[in-house]
Amino acid sequence: MDLIDYSTAQLIRIRNLYAHFLFRNGGYEQALNIFQELDADPVEVISLYPSIIAGNLSKAEDQDGGSKLEGGNLKDAIEALVGFLTDWRRKVSKTLNTNGDTQSIKRVGSSTTLSSLSTNVDSVIAKSSIGLPLLAQLIDTTLLKAYLNSNDALVGPLLRVSNHCNVAESETLLLQHKKYRELVDLYRGKGLHRKSLQLLAK
Repeated sequence: MDLIDYSTAQLIRIRNLYAHFLFRNGGYEQALNIFQELDADPVEVISLYPSIIAGNLSKAEDQDGGSKLEGGNLKDAIEALVGFLTDWRRKVSKTLNTNGDTQSIKRVGSSTTLSSLSTNVDSVIAKSSIGLPLLAQLIDTTLLKAYLNSNDALVGPLLRVSNHCNVAESETLLLQHKKYRELVDLYRGKGLHRKSLQLLAK
């Protein structure tokens, strides 16, 4: 690694640490904007949230000090997360649709003015603990959770388009929230027509 590459890597690391600091202290929107600029690993960012959003990935309980993620703080943090997830969803979906490549992902749609400070999406996928198909599933399922806990009017539009939501987990969430119409949308989108008809018959 030459000096320029090393300096860029250090700057990325410092900005990532700063984003974590902001998040712990209630600066959710600014923190998520930085994470988005850096193409931060979605697994890393999602893990900052409590289990209601991050499930088993949650490390929120391990964080010392800072603002507690509950009540209004949690709502603000979730709203900030939506933009981050939507940006990653666009990158992942576009790559899957155009290349059909489940092993790598090319960088798309990032601002050229931020490119020198941003990690390459290829490297994020390579270093991620999960592959691209599971990453797509994690992003969409987490986005569903975020909508259910912040703006449930967006649940239907998410499920009526092509998505990678985990069916079993999404089914449980939608039943818990009594989102039966949206559950029909999920079934139809996944080709589960029998389940859709059974639900409509009830």
